[in-house]
Amino acid sequence: MDDAAHPHAFSGSRTAPVGRSATSGASRAARSTEIGGWRALWRLDRHCVRIIEVRDESGSRVSVAGSPDLAEMRERWPDLTPLWDAVRHDLWTSVATAAGRG
Repeated sequence: MDDAAHPHAFSGSRTAPVGRSATSGASRAARSTEIGGWRALWRLDRHCVRIIEVRDESGSRVSVAGSPDLAEMRERWPDLTPLWDAVRHDLWTSVATAAGRG
């Protein structure tokens, strides 16, 4: 993917595990993805990405009542498509990495 051709390419996104309890398991660990001044806190819930929190760089929050899934957040907040794309990319990167370990 050419970053110049795709201004919202994923090279600028950052993801990191936020933490997990001993009983939560890897799939329920919260993760954080950041891109373009936005940060999404999310977790994998079975086969669904649940958005826990979304903030901009000033700390303002986007309403995520009820831990909506990624598809619902795309519908609610289409202006944040680069963030949702980065979350999806980070999800698949972590799935591929986990699959390579086994």
